[in-house]
This record gives sequence, C-alpha cells and structure tokens, in this order.
Amino acid sequence: MKYFYDDTIEGLFTAIFVGYKNIETSHFYPKSIETSFLGDEIVIVTSKEYYKRVKDSIIKNFDYNFLNSIKTAFRSYDLEKGTAIARVLKGKYLYGNVYLRGSTEEAVKFNQIIKNIYSENHSYKGLLRFKVIKGDYYYGEMEPQNDILDLLTLH
Repeated sequence: MKYFYDDTIEGLFTAIFVGYKNIETSHFYPKSIETSFLGDEIVIVTSKEYYKRVKDSIIKNFDYNFLNSIKTAFRSYDLEKGTAIARVLKGKYLYGNVYLRGSTEEAVKFNQIIKNIYSENHSYKGLLRFKVIKGDYYYGEMEPQNDILDLLTLH
C-alpha cells in the first residue's frame, strides 16, 4: 500500500494515523511523486485533528527530543523519509526507546537520515562564505540537498 501526503509534517502524521495498522508493509511518499492507476495507492487529505493526535501521542509517550528528531528527518531529500519515520514511530511504540539504538533496517535508515542532515548543515557552516551586495545584504551561493536553510540562518 502506498500513501501519498502533501509533503508537510502534518500530512505525514495524518498518513501515519490512517495507515498505522499496515505500516510494516506500507510506503509513505509526498504527492510530488508520480502515481499509478494500477497499484494500491491512497492520497491522504491532511487533517489537523489526526496531526494533533499523533503529535500529542509522541510527546506523551516519548518526549520533545524524539519529535524534534522526526522533524529533522523530515527535512531530508530522501524519498523514503516518510516510510522510515512511520516505521520507526511504530517500532518505538512497540519496543520502547531502545528501538532506535537497535540494528533494524528502519532504525539504521532513520539515524542515517538525521546524520546526513546534521553533516550537511555542519559542512555549510564551515564552508559557506557570504558577499556583501547593495549595502547591508549578504549573499551566499549554495545548493543544499536537504532543507537546511533555516538551520543555517542562525549561524
């Protein structure tokens, strides 16, 4: 089963809520990927209620740090990020906090996604140089793979 969401964290959490029973065999993709008329595909309409329920459950059962890890992983360019997040979330519900320290394929993928984002962020902080253009405006030419622009603005 393939679930397509609107490439927002709210959309992903809604898709996770809808497809929770079948997460092990399902895949979660943003709508930007081409869909097929032949397969088992469901396009998810974002629901604030489902988003809030999933978010509140993560905070209640785990903590804000795990929610931040999910948001960090969501910044990735990897098309399988939604699937990795969904499967890790279910794994943590079933096995607890030790799940992320395990060697399951999903946990390793999730940790690699986060490591990739932090690594790229660190690289740009060290190598990115800015030029002054027209007064007090700064310009730095970059092409990050992941969505890290707001992480760099603090630097």
